[in-house]
Amino acid sequence: MKTIYVLLLVVSSLMACAASTSLGHGMENPLSTTSPSSEQAQPENLTTDHPLAEAQPNEKANRQDIYMKYLSLQGYNAFIDEEGDICFKSEGKTYFIIIEDNNNEITTLLYPNIISVDSEQERILVAQAVSYVNRTAKIAKAYINTSDWVSISIELLLKEAQDFELLFERMMQLIMYAEYEFVNKINQIRKVYIPA
Repeated sequence: MKTIYVLLLVVSSLMACAASTSLGHGMENPLSTTSPSSEQAQPENLTTDHPLAEAQPNEKANRQDIYMKYLSLQGYNAFIDEEGDICFKSEGKTYFIIIEDNNNEITTLLYPNIISVDSEQERILVAQAVSYVNRTAKIAKAYINTSDWVSISIELLLKEAQDFELLFERMMQLIMYAEYEFVNKINQIRKVYIPA
């Protein structure tokens, strides 16, 4: 009984706090039945436009051309794959550079299919290693993709296509570091949970 009373007290306090906070910032009271005026409904600076620039005609092709030329100068044998992404190899590993169709400023460096997830037990172990990498590695993020493989990617907003040249080597270092951290962590976890 005492627990129920405490819970009711907490809930009523939270509702009062939420109502006073909302009212204090010029927002509608969630308990009120009157609708706000159109002036109150939208702040002056609110824009309904997407915050990223829309794709310009031929911009993706222009960016791909700039990226491919840079990769060629660095000694990579890059090509455009059947999905329209740039593909290249480094130290026997396959990487992709993906330029978004709708927002060409978004560039993703992807290292896919590091290890496969073959069972639910394996998924739990891999999820722990992925979570560890995402806490410790910067910029590069690991995840289990829709095909049940672990991939690592870096997604950047590059206003100018030439910025890719300045960032590429660092992006590669960050992906390799995240991979190193992932492999070490999954091996540690497996030793604990899967005895030899």
